[in-house]
Amino acid sequence: MRLLKSVVISISVLFFAGPTLAQNSFFKFKISEEGVYKLTPAQANQLGIPLDQLAFFGYPGMLPQRLDSTNITLQEIPSLVVDGELWVYLKGPHQVSYSQNDEVRYTHHFFEDSLNYLIGQKTNPKRIENQPNSDSGMIEFGNWYQWKALKGEQINVLNSGKTWFSNPIRQSQSLNFSLSLSSTANRPWILTGNLMTQSFASSTMRVLSGNELLAEVAFDPIPNTTYGIKGQEKSFLTEFTPVNGNLSQIRFTFQGTGGNSAGYLDYVLVGMPAPLQNLPSGLIQSTQAGKIEVPSDRFAWEVGDFYQPQTTSSLEVAVGREFYLFSLADIKSIPFVETVSLATRASGSSELLIVTHPTLRSAAQKLQRHKTSLGISTEILTTEEV
Repeated sequence: MRLLKSVVISISVLFFAGPTLAQNSFFKFKISEEGVYKLTPAQANQLGIPLDQLAFFGYPGMLPQRLDSTNITLQEIPSLVVDGELWVYLKGPHQVSYSQNDEVRYTHHFFEDSLNYLIGQKTNPKRIENQPNSDSGMIEFGNWYQWKALKGEQINVLNSGKTWFSNPIRQSQSLNFSLSLSSTANRPWILTGNLMTQSFASSTMRVLSGNELLAEVAFDPIPNTTYGIKGQEKSFLTEFTPVNGNLSQIRFTFQGTGGNSAGYLDYVLVGMPAPLQNLPSGLIQSTQAGKIEVPSDRFAWEVGDFYQPQTTSSLEVAVGREFYLFSLADIKSIPFVETVSLATRASGSSELLIVTHPTLRSAAQKLQRHKTSLGISTEILTTEEV
């Protein structure tokens, strides 16, 4: 269980419903991993919402620090009607994506290991349209990858409340991760990530699998001053080929001088090449343009635009586009659903709303008193009440 990392301050809007919502009744559910989720007619009946008026709402990850008009209204997530059920693709809290310059990027949620999504009633909810089948006889090529993230989050070295690292790795120590990754694809694997060191002299961090060196990253020293920087961070990207296509362990070591010197892991992504003849389930991303037919026992959705997913029978992509590949057995059930309290929306007279964890309520109350003394009406909510 991750320690709480900061107080979250929010604008004075907790929750807005769009004008087309049929009634002021919402439900929320929590997920911890991405995937395609299904809601059955029986679940819809329990919620008291006709299936043809049931809509999903939410945001795929942390809200941005700078909010705009799109964050003030509920953002609807399209779903697909399949044999009387609703299927919907939902992002998890920690995500792998491609940046605009086609570099793979890992985004770790600062505060939670889960995300909440909403269910509401709406006239004409958004639905995904099935796309027609593409021509057969496709050329099979392209570099398709699935990603495994390794994250250190034991210590807040920089006292930022956001970026957390692993415990310190000293000169005679190592940080080990056990894995069970295997691929028959005859292409290099990818290793990329972010590391940090604290040392008054030049230092090095190494990434190994057994005795095989996968990556070596050199760091400059930090200034030996009271108020200087606390660490040197550096990103790296490399390719490697594990023995027999199997990766069972990754190990991180540090080399530096000085008793207090240490290395830290922020995160590392392992990119496993997906075999073209037997693509595995999960999020599939390509580092090269290509085209391949979806296996007959799988479904493929293009999910690069979270709010405009599309079904497809072929994966034909430019670099960086994302597809989610799954079978019937991979579809997850919507977990426990609970009613969302709308009491805060009903009151809604405060100029400032402070959202905080219950353990930090006393700190929030100090801020509330300060804002009130400035003439700003302020209200406090705990994360359990949101």
